Amino acid sequence: MKIKNIVDYSWGLSYNIGKHIALHMSKTYLAYALRTADSSAGVVRVLNLQTGVRVLLRGFRGLIRDMAFARLMSPVLIAVVDAFGTLCVYEVHNSDKSTLWLKVERPAGEPASEHRRVVWCPYVPDDARGGNGGDDEASKVLAATNLEEAEVWNLAAVVAEHGMGCTLTVPDVRVGLQRIIEHTGPIIDACFSPDGTALAIAGADGQVRFFQVYMQEPDVTPRCLHRWCPHDEKPVSCLIFLDNIALANADTQFWRYALTGTDNNTELKLWNCERWTCLQTIRFIVPPGDTAPPPAFKVEVDPSANYIVLSDIHRKVVYVCQLKLDHDAELVSLALFPVVAPVLNFAVVEARRCRFKPSTNTEQINRLEGPQGTEVADEDHTSEVFEEGIMVQLHWMSTR
Repeated sequence: MKIKNIVDYSWGLSYNIGKHIALHMSKTYLAYALRTADSSAGVVRVLNLQTGVRVLLRGFRGLIRDMAFARLMSPVLIAVVDAFGTLCVYEVHNSDKSTLWLKVERPAGEPASEHRRVVWCPYVPDDARGGNGGDDEASKVLAATNLEEAEVWNLAAVVAEHGMGCTLTVPDVRVGLQRIIEHTGPIIDACFSPDGTALAIAGADGQVRFFQVYMQEPDVTPRCLHRWCPHDEKPVSCLIFLDNIALANADTQFWRYALTGTDNNTELKLWNCERWTCLQTIRFIVPPGDTAPPPAFKVEVDPSANYIVLSDIHRKVVYVCQLKLDHDAELVSLALFPVVAPVLNFAVVEARRCRFKPSTNTEQINRLEGPQGTEVADEDHTSEVFEEGIMVQLHWMSTR
């Protein structure tokens, strides 16, 4: 394991439902949440990993609860929501500048809550081009959650109606906003289908609800298509569909497999969503005599959806699980890696099969797969000793 310190900052030990760190699809921009000096509000720092230039995003009432980059190469858009539900969307430039696209404010009496999420539509057009295609408006659609309610925002439509840099409240908006109020408990996770037509929402009421999204018909309320209780009505703490968006083509079937979690992700289930059957259940159990707090896992998948990475914020450990998604989904291996401090939040850069020398120097790594997942021809290393394994690259936040 090789660790390189990028930011000299110590984050407090706490479990966060949302993401406090996010990586742009270009792998150039890394965003992370910070506290202001008086700790009453949060800010977001965006770091250009190539140039070292930093941008500070302000304008929040409370601590940062969630953030996400849009799946667009250009413009580089990031959405951030704070504890009071303040939603900001910024464009990050290739300099130390940023531009506010949209700010949504909540009523003065809005309570602070950890149940604030924001997710973008990871739009994949019919020709499977990602990032920037013929219709990037769908990539500018996001969902923001506030306790039991979800809001679907069409950023392009709202900006066209109200202008760039507008500050709005929900009652101000007549075009580009759809509201979903069906959950009976706070919303914990949400995700769009890659074609932009459906939104799945997981809540503390134990249900996952699937809604049809009508962004071209702003007056139509999203319709609930299906309800699902993956963990016997226990709160759903994570919902991840195992789609390899980077290698999608016109025949790719999305939302075929899913990963769900409960009890702070100490119980995970792997699902076939065509049959709605559970393929595997993984439980993390504390051994007798363990005096640490109960485990609480953050869970992410790599861009290929072939690897699951977990960190327990109460223990100095990271797990990497390998999936097979051929005829049916199956978790085939699990590896444990000790770390020097608890990992509170992280973003997966990539995970790949590779050959490497027994060294921590990543320059000694030869990938076994090309950039599009194709096999690379073997090289002649008769005079060198290489091992074969999995390389996982992360950006993480820790307590020190």
